[in-house]
Amino acid sequence: MFNVTQEHVAQYFNWSADEKTTKIALMTTIMPFGHACGSILVAFLLVKGRRWTLLFSDILSIIGLLLQALGNEPLLFLGRFITGVTSGGINLTANPIYNKEMSPHSMTGQGGTLLMILYVLGNIASSLMALYLPDLGSSERAYWWKFMNVFPIILVLIHSLCFIFVYNFETPKFYQLHKKLEDSQKTLSKIYKKEFVEEKSDIIAQDIKEQLKKKMSWKILFTTYRKPLLICLFIGFAQ
Repeated sequence: MFNVTQEHVAQYFNWSADEKTTKIALMTTIMPFGHACGSILVAFLLVKGRRWTLLFSDILSIIGLLLQALGNEPLLFLGRFITGVTSGGINLTANPIYNKEMSPHSMTGQGGTLLMILYVLGNIASSLMALYLPDLGSSERAYWWKFMNVFPIILVLIHSLCFIFVYNFETPKFYQLHKKLEDSQKTLSKIYKKEFVEEKSDIIAQDIKEQLKKKMSWKILFTTYRKPLLICLFIGFAQ
């Protein structure tokens, strides 16, 4: 949201030309810094649970979005950092994992594609909302940039309510990782027909065995997987 509202934010806080250049640069940079911090944090959160991680992220997101809309400069910076932690750090990792572990095996590709389409639609929606921003210097709809920061809270709340009242269980794979086979089969029965539950449970168990055999470490990441890592880094910087 900040990219399309930065001129209006600068006007609201009456930043001088020099302040505007510096503070907009800081505002723009602090979010990717949040992404990096969130990417590290999510590894520890996912151990607690995929659903739990996403609910925790929703709470942080609401706090971050509210801070950005309060009209206080330091809180705006803090809110940007927090939303960076959640949107680009926690959610970009936890959402695909949850999606993959909850989707039927034959539909994991379609589920991943749908997830990316929804991300793109979110960006399009923010651009469309920016069309209603007032002209610079106008007092009409001066609140709109704040509303643009608060609006995503509605979507976050819907997301949280779904996890609290509808999808109020962990993924089958998470249950099996924690030796809760009965809970895993209960969840699988919500995804598959009864006759396929045992078969899919065995597939997950085999997948976990293979995963545990391949012990990952930072050394392996920078040696065995060096080429894929460099490709991912290049793509990340290119974006």
